[in-house]
This record gives sequence, structure tokens and C-alpha cells, in this order.
Amino acid sequence: MSTNPYQAPAFDVTLEVEANNSGGDYLYRVSKKKFFALYIATLGLYVVYWSYKNWSFAKENANLVIWPVMRGIFLIFFLHSLMRVVAKMAKKGQVRLSSSYQSYATIAVIFLIVDKILDNATRRNIGYPITDLISLLMLFALAMFFLGMQNVINIVSGDKDGLANSTFSAANIIWIVVGAAWWIVVIYGYVQIVTAGGQG
Repeated sequence: MSTNPYQAPAFDVTLEVEANNSGGDYLYRVSKKKFFALYIATLGLYVVYWSYKNWSFAKENANLVIWPVMRGIFLIFFLHSLMRVVAKMAKKGQVRLSSSYQSYATIAVIFLIVDKILDNATRRNIGYPITDLISLLMLFALAMFFLGMQNVINIVSGDKDGLANSTFSAANIIWIVVGAAWWIVVIYGYVQIVTAGGQG
């Protein structure tokens, strides 16, 4: 089993001809390390921006009549349609993808629904802190499937390593610093709960 946290899940993605889409159709390219860092730092909120950017590129490069902002906010309803756009671009760029890549979107949607249920339970103090902890752990599982989708997007966009967007901007670093501070608060909260339970 691989220990690389940036490696996409082991679904089959085969290349017939590696696309070279410079000046052609492409979606939101980003390196897996940058994606993972921003996703974890923002506790998953990065995928809203990710979805928005993908649909913005799709609108421009695939001539779609859509509203990218709404598809970013309500990404759960549009992950499969995003993968269909990827499939069309793959066909145009002569990149052969096995049908299993759609599983990334399916599993991500299931996890997002479960996560929403857990969040609602936590807010109602049902099963807390276990529900909250499970939701937090699911963040890392979800990251693997979003990374899988990003891997396919990078390949189809002719930039398999996401080198076009691999460096961290000042805004990215600010988000990571803010996210790190928030993670410290979250971890401290759990430590307090465990400590209080041990003293009870």
C-alpha cells in the first residue's frame, strides 16, 4: 500500500495519447501537493473554489452556458456533470480514460452527504464528539477522491503534474496560516474533551 498522501486512489486511468492542450481546451490545473495543502488547510472549503474554477474554465473552453459561481457553491450536484465535461475533453484530446474515473465523483458525493448528516447531528449535540471526529477524519478520505478527479483533470488538460499551478501565492499562504491556526483550535478542543472525560 502506498504511503504517499498525494497519490490518487487506485482507479484505472490509462492514456492512449497524452494530450497537449496548450491553447486548447483545459480545466483548472493544479498540482496534487498544492491541492492537498489548500484542501486540508481550509477544512475542505477549497473544493468550492476548485469547482467554481473548473466550471469557469469549462464555460470558456467548452462554450457552456452556465453560472460557475452556483456550480461552485452547490458542487455536490455537479460533480458528475463535471466529469462528463472531462470525458468530452478527453475524447477531443485523444486521451482514453477507463470508465472507473466516474467512481471518484460518485464516492465523493456519498461522502459529502454522509458528512452533511454528521454535521447536522453534531449541531444538535447527537453523538458529539464522536460524530464531529468522524466528520473530521472523513475530510482526509474525501481528499483522496478529489485528488483522483484532479489527477484526471490535469491529464486531460495536458498538464499531468499540474505544473501550471504548482506554486503557492501570497493568498494561498495566508489561507494555510489561517487554516493552521484553526487546526490548532480544533485539536486543542479535542484534547480538552479527552482530558475532561478522563477526569470525570
